[in-house]
Amino acid sequence: MRHSLRYGTRPSSCELSNSSRGGSILICRGVPPWAPLLECQIRKNGAPTEGRPYKLGHHSRGPTLAASQPLMGHEKATPTELLLLFTISAFPRIVGAFWLPNAFGDAYAYTEQIYYMRRSLLAGTFSSANLFGFWLPLYQLVCAVISALVGSPFYVPKIVSAIAGGGVCVIVFLLTLELTANKFLSFASFAIIALNPYHVFYSASAMTDVPHAFVILLCAYCCIKDRWLIAAVFALAAGLIRIESWTLIVVIPLLQLLRQRRVSILACVVLLLGPAFWLYVSWKAGGSAWRYFEIRNTYIVRRSLRAHG
Repeated sequence: MRHSLRYGTRPSSCELSNSSRGGSILICRGVPPWAPLLECQIRKNGAPTEGRPYKLGHHSRGPTLAASQPLMGHEKATPTELLLLFTISAFPRIVGAFWLPNAFGDAYAYTEQIYYMRRSLLAGTFSSANLFGFWLPLYQLVCAVISALVGSPFYVPKIVSAIAGGGVCVIVFLLTLELTANKFLSFASFAIIALNPYHVFYSASAMTDVPHAFVILLCAYCCIKDRWLIAAVFALAAGLIRIESWTLIVVIPLLQLLRQRRVSILACVVLLLGPAFWLYVSWKAGGSAWRYFEIRNTYIVRRSLRAHG
């Protein structure tokens, strides 16, 4: 029986055949081999059937791919489940934000920068130069804005990190569900990270580690869902938290090219906005677009000399 299938924006030619292991398989042309799970709309004799996930794999018929019958129903998380998971994971982290110490001394440097940002915001003297420092500024700026409204510049960055830690646990659940279509495995992966004492400890610290991981996981989830522009926005946010996320400028277009054989120009522009903005801030504050890198290089060299001296 002949079928038509649409993957992304490309139609594919498919036919239903018998599997050597029993059952039936759907042989599809035009579906890329890097798509591990396909949400497809199959038409039988012109009438659409319910979209279901098919696990893809190589088939012996030349360049075709075999899509097996669904391993199980495509399980989806309900909003109630997600809210419950977030509450379970965020509660111990928020409590820890008030009772646990910061994991490293760097947290106090972040808190100090947040305090000075908050003070300049309240005084009305805030400018782009206030963003410049040893660390990229988005986390500190968000915390400074919140603390300018509610006070407590010491606890706000810890609570923001704790909430992000709860979000990390939920996104891990969603990513596992998207990749496996198995709620048992998804709940297991959630439990592993939600109950991890190290993750609770770091989530309760005023540092960028957990908020950065949260934004990166959101970016990964959007890539899996083929929401490339939204993924680029999250990558932009990650690139203004930690500089290692600038690698996503290359990674995200490459992933889209592999999955869809096209690249979103708008997403590429969004990805470039973060580094461009930070080079501008570096130029305004230090007189050179490369001043930030000079400071980091000097710091690394001095630490290396102390370690080997």
